[in-house]
Amino acid sequence: MLVRVQRGPGVSGEGLSGAETQVVKQWRSWTGQYQLTGLALVNVNVPDDRGRARQVDAVLFFPHGLAVVEIKGFTEPQSGTLRVPLNGPLTVDGEPAALHTLSTRSPLEQLRGALFATKNALQAAEIDPGFVAGWLVLVPQPKTTITIDDANTSLGIEVVLGRNKSLRHMVHQLRRRTSSPMWSADRVLQACDALELGALAPTREELLADGFPDTLPAANRPTSVAAVPAEPKQTRTVKPASSPVPRPRPRKTTPAPRPTPRPAPKPAVPAPQYRTPAGPRPPAQRPSRPARPAAPMLASARRVWPTLVVLAVIAILATVACVVIYQAFHSH
Repeated sequence: MLVRVQRGPGVSGEGLSGAETQVVKQWRSWTGQYQLTGLALVNVNVPDDRGRARQVDAVLFFPHGLAVVEIKGFTEPQSGTLRVPLNGPLTVDGEPAALHTLSTRSPLEQLRGALFATKNALQAAEIDPGFVAGWLVLVPQPKTTITIDDANTSLGIEVVLGRNKSLRHMVHQLRRRTSSPMWSADRVLQACDALELGALAPTREELLADGFPDTLPAANRPTSVAAVPAEPKQTRTVKPASSPVPRPRPRKTTPAPRPTPRPAPKPAVPAPQYRTPAGPRPPAQRPSRPARPAAPMLASARRVWPTLVVLAVIAILATVACVVIYQAFHSH
């Protein structure tokens, strides 16, 4: 990884704080078998939309993304869970985090200001940066344990400890956002010029040697609508007799209105056949109704009548028998 530090005037060494020196040392160690392709521009000033200079701790270019970094160190030993509230200062186990800062704004506000200034400066130069990550790197005191609870950080803002493993994890996480490179060597140099960091930027050969691609895939080549000139209309010129004469285009003719289709005639219903065609139509015959059953009394009478006949015959025979027996006894 390439690292370029902007030295301040009248300072010894690189003029970095203790926390910044530790983070820069880890970036410079990403070579050899631990190689990570990237460019870190440290302790720089970028122009903002008000025509002023915005101080940024570091601007990191990677083939798969761009990150703006704010680095803060602890001024005293603190251990516990560092919480990132929606409003107010960062706390460690309920106590304000003892972070070194020279500004009245919180570290997250400083990071957001640097991030938007960098992104707006690139867009003003018609360079689409795509997704820009914001990393707040915290460097704790030795022999302390800090656990970060960053549930309330906004989209694109990450709070990370200034440890080698954590910093490398952020780079790999940024790489997973895109499947193919977005920053070539030429595009990085264009961005450095837009941020007025051309004098600090490495050469194109150094970027290529570090691993930046020479060209980008066609799908990831950024295009700016304002930068692309309108394509002039091409007029056809008629060549001499050697060129074939173009065929005239057929004129568009208005189709004649279609005739309204007539309704199809209804099929003729055959006349009913009668025996006497000239005669009148026979009246319709009503269906015969079933005979009603006999009244209940008549039915019962029909059942009782044979019984009455039998009883009458028996009565007559009994009477005759009585008369015969009577005469027989009185005759003696």
